[in-house]
Amino acid sequence: MNLDAELRELLGRVDEAPWPGEAGAYDRFLRRRRRRGRVAVATTACLALVAVLAGVVLVPRLRPSRVVPAVPGPGKVRVESQGYELQLPAGWKVERELMGTYTPVAGEMVPATSIGVPRPAVVGLVLVPRSGRPKGARITITTDRNERLDYSVFQGGSRRADGREYRLHPGASPGEVGRYAVMWLDFCSQRRSCGGPVWPRILWVTGSAQADGDRVLAVMKRIVGALRPITNSRRPPAPPTVPRSIEVLLGTGGSGRTAWEARIEPLGGSSGFSMRFPWLQEHGKKGQGMHWESLEPLDIQQQGTWTLMDCLFWSPGSGVLLSGLARKEVAAVRFELEGQAPATVPTFGRDKGLPWVAYVSPMVPKSSLIHRVVALDGAGREIGEEHPFQGDRLCGPI
Repeated sequence: MNLDAELRELLGRVDEAPWPGEAGAYDRFLRRRRRRGRVAVATTACLALVAVLAGVVLVPRLRPSRVVPAVPGPGKVRVESQGYELQLPAGWKVERELMGTYTPVAGEMVPATSIGVPRPAVVGLVLVPRSGRPKGARITITTDRNERLDYSVFQGGSRRADGREYRLHPGASPGEVGRYAVMWLDFCSQRRSCGGPVWPRILWVTGSAQADGDRVLAVMKRIVGALRPITNSRRPPAPPTVPRSIEVLLGTGGSGRTAWEARIEPLGGSSGFSMRFPWLQEHGKKGQGMHWESLEPLDIQQQGTWTLMDCLFWSPGSGVLLSGLARKEVAAVRFELEGQAPATVPTFGRDKGLPWVAYVSPMVPKSSLIHRVVALDGAGREIGEEHPFQGDRLCGPI
């Protein structure tokens, strides 16, 4: 088959089955991004309020490129900040790396002091033929990272073997022979737990030449098939779950009116985490004294912690309790509140055969403002972070 016919077939073929997880990715991201309501007091038997972490990723800002040594033979190059590696086509080399900036976000495997601080990063590649032929030949791999992915750029295209969509577009400027758009989603959003929000991204493979443009197009097509996901573009593992009927007492604490029981238990056919308050269950109205929320394994996986709030209105002056579940490797949880010294508590329930552990804070004053809930490993290192309650003051006026 000649190249023209092959390209026509490429543009006309549409596979039926999308890669699991990519179809509707942006809609799922928005659902996780929204927080479902304010956290209420523990007065009814089935309050279902969910805390969701919204990740923030900045679009890289291009800087002038720098020259790098030519790869000594057909080799493999990695662009970790953009989530891909590439086995270079035979006869081609890296002429330049395109440099930009990237701002690490909470949860990345970087020192805590670098969170929010822009740093240099490779954001693209420029490839050229070693022989200098075809004349003026150049292939650039860059990224277009948007909050909302425009799926129309793939309509009428094809899919790679892994299901990622791609499509050839005409050149956008003089000398360009064509541009391939390749779907490249940030499945991990560069978080340790590989479970962060899905951020859409398109890789653009753009070719130019003064002659023999068909040869450059053929190399571009090989590159589209050879790109491999790494770092922040790998598929996340499935979060752990538990049977819907499971009932486990994780731990108890407090005393008198503020005594509590932390449990995993079902309600309405779903598994959930609950805080029971025996004094209120005994002395309150029917149905009071239990705060239950449906489990959100993905939130626990991506943040390290998943925090609930209980306003102990029946015990004047007692304050607020923060509780929740954390990944199994979390040894302690630190609560950072405005104007107060951080409070750190150990996790418990590690012997219950569950994929998570639990935690309950010391009593916190009402109307406090919490900045972060931080997951710590056994050595005291930060391995997760949550910003719950959208900056609202704890049990403050509604």
